[in-house]
Amino acid sequence: MTKTLLLIGAGGNLGRAVARRFGREGFRLVLVGRRREPLEAQARELAAAGVAAAEVEICDAADLGAVRAMVSAVEARHGALEALVYNAAAVRRGALLEQPPETLASDLLANAGGAMAAAQAALPAMLARGKGTMLFTGGGLALDPMAAYTSLSVGKCALSGFVKCLVQDPALAAVHFAHVIVHAGISPAVGEELAELYWELHAEPQHAWRTEYLFQRPWSA
Repeated sequence: MTKTLLLIGAGGNLGRAVARRFGREGFRLVLVGRRREPLEAQARELAAAGVAAAEVEICDAADLGAVRAMVSAVEARHGALEALVYNAAAVRRGALLEQPPETLASDLLANAGGAMAAAQAALPAMLARGKGTMLFTGGGLALDPMAAYTSLSVGKCALSGFVKCLVQDPALAAVHFAHVIVHAGISPAVGEELAELYWELHAEPQHAWRTEYLFQRPWSA
């Protein structure tokens, strides 16, 4: 049976590298983002590289109802997900006095709320099957918030706390949750390195599960 990876936030160097890495392992890929044309171009690139099973779903991670509906639609087609990667983020430059609370709230939905909606939607089928992986892309701002990126700092801190809560819940012990704190500029080379880490996290045995990983590289890499 073909295993399915749902990749929310499929663009950028990291999303593209994760899709290629899981695709090489025979996964069916569901690429999720807000714009259709780049995702369809990505699916064509994957097909040209020999990864034929790539689908596209258009969804705004800040629209929680849309996220839940999208996960349900994917599961209706393919059954329980083998893996879910949440790589979406709203990156906004602005200190506290440079933005209204409404922008912080809307960014928080994309940076953390969408992760919660996706996890809640995908967990029942994973738990019924007794296995699954959920990987969440965090950021160094969860450790060292920056005033110039207030909303993103708040969002990454919230995402970190959310994953810790998932890990601590005994009712969810069958599912592997991991938070990757990316403290690096994600060049194509760094994206490939991270994608290998994501694959290793998915593939590691339950007794050796890692739940938080700090990935640091020079920002010029």
